[in-house]
Amino acid sequence: MDKAKNILLELMKYNTFLYPENVKMYDDCATYISSLFAELDFNTKLIQTNSGKIVICKRLIDVKLPHVHFNGHYDIVPITDNNITNFDDNTHIFFGRGCSDMKGGIVSIWLACKDVIERKIPCNISISFSPDEETGGKIASKQIPSIISEFLPLESLVIIADSSHPSIITSHCGACWIDVKISLESTQRFIANKLSAFEIMCKYCPEFIKTPSNIDAVIGGICKSSNAVNLWAHTVSFTLDYRFDAPSSVSDIKDWINNHFASLNSFIKDELDLNTNPLTWTNILEVEPSICTADFNNYLDVAKSIIPNAHIDKANGFYDLRYFRDAGYSNSFVLGPGDVLNAHVKYETLKKRNVEECSQVYIKFIEGVANGDF
Repeated sequence: MDKAKNILLELMKYNTFLYPENVKMYDDCATYISSLFAELDFNTKLIQTNSGKIVICKRLIDVKLPHVHFNGHYDIVPITDNNITNFDDNTHIFFGRGCSDMKGGIVSIWLACKDVIERKIPCNISISFSPDEETGGKIASKQIPSIISEFLPLESLVIIADSSHPSIITSHCGACWIDVKISLESTQRFIANKLSAFEIMCKYCPEFIKTPSNIDAVIGGICKSSNAVNLWAHTVSFTLDYRFDAPSSVSDIKDWINNHFASLNSFIKDELDLNTNPLTWTNILEVEPSICTADFNNYLDVAKSIIPNAHIDKANGFYDLRYFRDAGYSNSFVLGPGDVLNAHVKYETLKKRNVEECSQVYIKFIEGVANGDF
């Protein structure tokens, strides 16, 4: 595990956030990942996209053999001001941006592949890593199923090694993510009793976060004004992320959003006696719900032999699982060493034990596929 520890620490050194500003870090990270699997006799290929390089690794022994495919991503969320990359030998915990989401998953895959290759387990193995999962995978991740379809049979087992420990994620919610802007005429800032855009956001917050029944909305984003000090905030923007389940669809949610905000726009304009409508909204991301159509209890039984509290779950967030399901890979799910509650947090950590456990589960999955147990 010492080499695996060093690999993860090395991966965490690459600031793979914000492409193309950090293009060299992205390219160097992709090259490093490729070299790791090349050492295990994988054929590797880097495919350039507008969001960075996709890493494809293949070790295809015989087309007649069963096939296991691993997928992941190597981009991270923004690093903190005091970003520290470290491993605590006393607690056996990694510290630093990207360890949990999801460079630890890359290491778990590497460990599993190293073991089954050394033991000559008769199974084809392939791997794909994307540079853009954190942006919703709209460019690179979306291309991967089409790329791997050239060599990966639809009946293959696909494991997405993203943050989910100890859960096996077999389905996830849909999402409709919008950016809302409140924009006022700046010439009104000297008129008495005129609310600023920020004050309007606060005053009508209960209306902004309303949702249809059985749908959650998460509010976030950045309030924007000018760089001047003590200036009336004439523009504010924030995001609303609507999470929903089937049978609702993106189209249903978008229709509700447009009707709701059109009515709210008119209401605010009239109540505050504004000259123009204050609200505009644009779609940032649309994700349909991913529905589970297969029975994964056999895989769960195997996982529980290594991770006793493993269980099948449905995610409130979304994963690249949707792309594989849409492409016809029904035998696909998410299981990775990172804890989803530890992803996108200020101080990211990862237990070394999680990396080891997931690699051991992956090994058992590959063995089971090779033996025809699944």
